[in-house]
Amino acid sequence: MFFANDVTTISLFSIALALAIISFGVSFYFAIRFVKNKHVTNLNYKKIWLSIFAPLGATVVFSLMMYIFIVLLNDYPFTATDWSMLVIGGILFSAMISSFPIFFAIYYYKTNLERSLSKIFFPLMLTSIIGAFIFFVPLIESYAPYMNFPLSMGIRFDENGISFPNYNSGFRPNIAWYALFILGGAVLVYFICDHRLYREYGQHGLLESTFLVALPAGIVGARIWFVIIDVIGNDNSIYRTDWTAIFRIWDGGLGIVGGAILGIVVGVLWFRWRHKGYDIFHIMDIVVPSILIAQAVGRWGNFFNYEVFGGETEIANWWFLPEFIKNQMNIGWRVGNTPDATLMYVPLFFIECVTNLFGFFVIAFIFGKLLKKYMAKGDLCFMYIIWYGITRAIMEPLRDGAFEYLTSWITAFSMIGVGLLLILVNHLVRRYLKDRKVAKNV
Repeated sequence: MFFANDVTTISLFSIALALAIISFGVSFYFAIRFVKNKHVTNLNYKKIWLSIFAPLGATVVFSLMMYIFIVLLNDYPFTATDWSMLVIGGILFSAMISSFPIFFAIYYYKTNLERSLSKIFFPLMLTSIIGAFIFFVPLIESYAPYMNFPLSMGIRFDENGISFPNYNSGFRPNIAWYALFILGGAVLVYFICDHRLYREYGQHGLLESTFLVALPAGIVGARIWFVIIDVIGNDNSIYRTDWTAIFRIWDGGLGIVGGAILGIVVGVLWFRWRHKGYDIFHIMDIVVPSILIAQAVGRWGNFFNYEVFGGETEIANWWFLPEFIKNQMNIGWRVGNTPDATLMYVPLFFIECVTNLFGFFVIAFIFGKLLKKYMAKGDLCFMYIIWYGITRAIMEPLRDGAFEYLTSWITAFSMIGVGLLLILVNHLVRRYLKDRKVAKNV
């Protein structure tokens, strides 16, 4: 566990956490008031910024208290370096992560925001989210030498109170970090796409019902895909002998490829049914590549679940990774032995996270903007299929043997082939329709 499971520790930690949440809530409340304010002149910006950022400062203070309580109440023998990383990382991480929703809401939803302010809030928003990732590293690294590995998979509530089960505990959490990462990634992508569609059509909420339908469809598709792959590739699959295990989703087992396929298909059909008059291919070009962001966030759930990792490798080869990642990936946890300080599993979750984020940048900005004149509507959507197929092909040779299936290789190259074919057909059909239209008008 991350901190001692006693009443004093949890009480003080909980109080600091509650105060941090309350102060952030106050800040966000005033930010929303500013967003909804339709006046564009005679605004007292000094008062507005004070009402937003003063409670945000309190959020940072209470968050830092929370981090310090963990150290003091566990008697961690922190060094001067540890304290420096905790204080600097804690302050900057808390400031960045708590200010991001504020900047996001103002930039994306303040419809009459002055142009000069808009130019300021966009770089602030990007800086805050990038900075949050950067400064999270020294914060968590200060704890890394004193943390219990493998890390908790979530929170469990039972007759003994609150506990934080990990891979070796034999218990499943009631609230799993894996589920929260998947949900968080999906919600983040929803807001990103909602704003992009707002800039295109001047209306928020176009994806609201589609999101509520496509998300559960994606979960169902992910479960179906996992079961099919397990039955095909595993002779000892439990689903061969106990069909009811298919519905025990809380025992784990989701295939992200199946989730993407069914989620996209259902989402496209639903949007087309609910919103006639919109170019569905243009909508797909905006939404589908953004799924790579959700997948990048969701892969961190595998990190906490200690699953779907690569083969053994020398820790020295991954010297650039933070210690908490290398400690979690240490091979000793899975086999129940004393960890070997020289070996770890290849962190596939991290590789796929980086690959997916890079893929979104390539598709959305390089092909979607710089090379836009060469693209046809629908191409960016189909490029998602190609990119994810390439990602899977890169990952397969790095997998641990227990998670390597022939069907995974087939899936990877099939996605690349299908994506290329769809782009070719898309261009040929559009060229044919264009020539036919020209011929008809002659």
